[in-house]
Amino acid sequence: GPRIGFAYRATDKWVIRGGSGLLYVGQYDQATPIVANIGFGLRGDVVSPDGGRTAAFLLRDGLPALVPPSNDLLVPGFGAVRPGQNPTLAVEFFEPRGRTVPYLLNFNFNIQRQLPGNTVVELGYLSTLGHKLTAPGSRSINQVDPSRIGPGNAQALRPFPQFSDVRVIAPTIGNSNYHGLNLRIDKRFSRGLQFNANYTWSKAIDDVESRDEIGGNAGDNAFANQYDRRSDRGLSGNHIGHRFIGSATWNLPLHSSQRLIQHIIGGWSASAIYEARSGSPFGVIENNAAAIYPTAATVRSSAVAPYDRNTNWRSNVLTEPFFQTGSFVAPAQFTFGNLGRTVAIGPGAIIADLAVLKSVQIHEQQRLQFRLEMLNFLNHANFALPNQSRGVANFGRISALANGNQARIIQLGLHYKF
Repeated sequence: GPRIGFAYRATDKWVIRGGSGLLYVGQYDQATPIVANIGFGLRGDVVSPDGGRTAAFLLRDGLPALVPPSNDLLVPGFGAVRPGQNPTLAVEFFEPRGRTVPYLLNFNFNIQRQLPGNTVVELGYLSTLGHKLTAPGSRSINQVDPSRIGPGNAQALRPFPQFSDVRVIAPTIGNSNYHGLNLRIDKRFSRGLQFNANYTWSKAIDDVESRDEIGGNAGDNAFANQYDRRSDRGLSGNHIGHRFIGSATWNLPLHSSQRLIQHIIGGWSASAIYEARSGSPFGVIENNAAAIYPTAATVRSSAVAPYDRNTNWRSNVLTEPFFQTGSFVAPAQFTFGNLGRTVAIGPGAIIADLAVLKSVQIHEQQRLQFRLEMLNFLNHANFALPNQSRGVANFGRISALANGNQARIIQLGLHYKF
């Protein structure tokens, strides 16, 4: 969509920049080749009679005949049953008309200041607002209204009692907003040193899960009460409140007039990358949602005390819960609990890599380089989020490391360059 930007040099050392833009997202965020085809398509498996030695069928003989999975699909109701009867089919469909293309509004503004020593410092603001975003997967619209739910046959109270479930594929119902304040310092390479550091303070909120979430958790309870979309609004699974990233490269300025000594003390360089960030959010949900609200896939728990971090967790990660699990209980039957989508922030992460290099000039066009590289040289363990299903044995415990976490790896290398 349309975009606009500007840059203004206030003085020789001050520059102000800003801009905004409208970006459109694809209508669907997933491949949909063989879904939502009840009544309009036919699928079947054709198997080799002898485990693959003979072909299941030959194209020259035409496609084999397929038997419909149920004769109910050939009648006008396409598998629907009369209200009061046990349903035999769940259906999925796309929004038939009036579908809006998802879009993002982006704004940015930053101020840069040149400092001595080929160094620049920058303070910037970034905002991204998303509307009509596509919710991954599908969303049920066959949930019983809370004003009607109660003891008895919940199926008869569904909006579409003819089916066990009715789901909209990739509905465009999402909204999101991200606001971030960024501070950056960057020193260009000079006198053997180059470094940059970046700190971001931000907040991300949405009411549908994103396709790839850092925490991989907040989306698990993105949909609870379909009649109360406001309750789905909370911190995004991609929310990282604080993040610092720094890197540096330093060529050690060691010199000697003697060639042998210069070979020993010269040619050294070191580089490092360091990242520290706060954790991602998580919520608390009931393990047996159907027992509390029969037609809901997700039911959030209720809090009877404020959220409290378990101070003993670090002493024994495998057996101690990350938080005080007694603060949460099951809500009353036929209710959704008093918790929001997210209740707390999980463990943060520290990632640090280090490399030391030694170069020896053998000839004018030949050089030998020794490399020592250490990935996660602090050997710091970054933990995944705690189990959020109240009612299971390991509720509140952390049983895995975060994605991408690895133990310290030391690599030695010798490069001959010519």
